[in-house]
Amino acid sequence: MADITPSRKNVQQEEVQYKSAVSEATFSKLGASVNFINYYQYKHFEFGFIKAIANSGNPTYNQFTPPLVISDTEQFPTNAQIVAITLQHNTSGSGGTSELDIQWATQNSGTWGTIFSTTPKATSAAPTDAEWDSVYNDTTAAFASVATTPEGCTVPVFSKTTFNAGDRLRCRAVTNQTGTPNGFSMRIYWRPI
Repeated sequence: MADITPSRKNVQQEEVQYKSAVSEATFSKLGASVNFINYYQYKHFEFGFIKAIANSGNPTYNQFTPPLVISDTEQFPTNAQIVAITLQHNTSGSGGTSELDIQWATQNSGTWGTIFSTTPKATSAAPTDAEWDSVYNDTTAAFASVATTPEGCTVPVFSKTTFNAGDRLRCRAVTNQTGTPNGFSMRIYWRPI
C-alpha cells in the first residue's frame, strides 16, 4: 500500500453536513491532512552560541578552553526521531576550527555519547552568516543537504537519530576558532514516533 501524498487540505462544511454524501474525496483530504501532520509537524531544540551584537568592540564566544559542555540538557518527552539539523556560523575568527557536538544519554544516566559520526564544523574560512543543513527525506530514508554547504563548513553526519522518552541531549564545544569568532548555533528538529 502506498501513502497518500501529504498535503494541507481543509475539509469543507458542505462535505460533512447532514445528508451529504461522504466520498473518497473527503477521505483523501483527511488522509492527506493526517499524513501532512505526521511528516511535517516538528519540534526543535537549539544549541550553541547566539550571535552577540555590541555597539563597540568585538564580541566573541572564544572565552573558554574547550572541550566544555556549553548547554543544559534537553529531554525528549516521547519516543522521538531527529529529522533535520540547521546550522549557522555568523563571524569567523582569525584561524582554526569551531566544532560542536551533541551528546546523548538515557534517563538518569551519566554516560554520554555522541549522536554524530561527523560533527558540524566551521573553519575561519567560512563566510559571514554561513548557513548549512542536513534534512531527512522520508522517501529515500536518508539525510541530505537542502542548502548549498558554504566553504569552510562541515555537514554533520548522524550516527543516532531515534530516542526513547526520557533520553537527553546536551551540547559540547569541542574546539573554538582563534581570534574573535561570533555566533555558532544549531537547531535540531525532531518528531514524536
